[in-house]
Amino acid sequence: MSKKCRVVIVLPGEARESRLSGARSGRNPKEFFYGGLALQEQGHEVVFLNARQMSNNMAGRFRQHCERKLNGLTQIGVTRSQVELMIPHLHDVDVVFGFTDSFSLSMGCYRSLLPKQLKVIGGFHGLADWRKRVRPPFRSGFGQLVRSSLQRLDYAMTSGAADREAATKEYALPAGLLQSYDFGVDQDFWSPGGTTAQKNDNTFFLAIGSDPQRDYSVIARAVLSVQVKVITNIDEPGLQQNPKIELVRGSLATSHLSDEDIRELYRACRGVIVPIKDVWQPSGCSVTLQAMSCGKPVIITDYKGLFDREFLRDGENCVLVPPRDPIALQQAIDRLSHDEAFYSGISEGALRTAREHFGISRLENTISTLVDRIGVKD
Repeated sequence: MSKKCRVVIVLPGEARESRLSGARSGRNPKEFFYGGLALQEQGHEVVFLNARQMSNNMAGRFRQHCERKLNGLTQIGVTRSQVELMIPHLHDVDVVFGFTDSFSLSMGCYRSLLPKQLKVIGGFHGLADWRKRVRPPFRSGFGQLVRSSLQRLDYAMTSGAADREAATKEYALPAGLLQSYDFGVDQDFWSPGGTTAQKNDNTFFLAIGSDPQRDYSVIARAVLSVQVKVITNIDEPGLQQNPKIELVRGSLATSHLSDEDIRELYRACRGVIVPIKDVWQPSGCSVTLQAMSCGKPVIITDYKGLFDREFLRDGENCVLVPPRDPIALQQAIDRLSHDEAFYSGISEGALRTAREHFGISRLENTISTLVDRIGVKD
């Protein structure tokens, strides 16, 4: 029989910490806490920490500054100082989860600094593509760094099966070393609003997100017949040059818009565009599933690492378009704008698929099962 565990979940930034009370009360969605709230409901003791916290003394901040400069030079992203800042929070803890690529890799690299009894779980979001971003002089040793780091973790996982398979090949990882976990969204929060007539009465499409794998140039190059509202911190000059695009600076994480504001944008728009570069990283899954859960059709790039090829079906519950193809994007937008039968079919299929396969319990069950399996036993 499993006993209740003490769990630390390291999140990517303080913006998610500020959402914690809202997630408990229903004002914010729960998926940004990676199943941690469900663990608390099951009786586990859970603490959420910020992977980007700053040292509280001058010497520590100077070390962090030097590490950031070095990582800017190499693009490797391993940070000893961030691991050391976590150590005071990890005594008498049973399990620690990292949910940023750089922090998870750092925990493996500096595993010897962490308490011996601690089970260390690293979550990754774009492992297979990472070596391509590393500066050429440092790439040759990066594969060995990844292998040695992952082998020191008690469990390593990525959020997409395609990324897992590609990373296993890219870094010559032992079979089974890297697993994948299921993602889902909080459908008590992300849900349709208004009547069908109101939902079909809108005239703009929405694109949101600041993931570096977003390819907003494809929207900028499209000959658009309707307005597209783009909310991002990514610098793409073409967005400001297209008269049909309204550019709003911000993202899901850093914006004057609340989660409730973003939900209202999903509900108000005609459809959501998720343009992705042709990468292995399973990008765009949060926005795609949030929009589908609000009953909106999603136009998403059919990229290499598409996060779920079993349930995402072109023409049934989404519209898949080739990478870097503004004409295909334009045609998808036009069809959803003018073909009411097609629009209704995709909208209904999106909502049905989200409800049947992508609820928050999908993520919560994955994490709670993992804690029960590798956590402390009576």
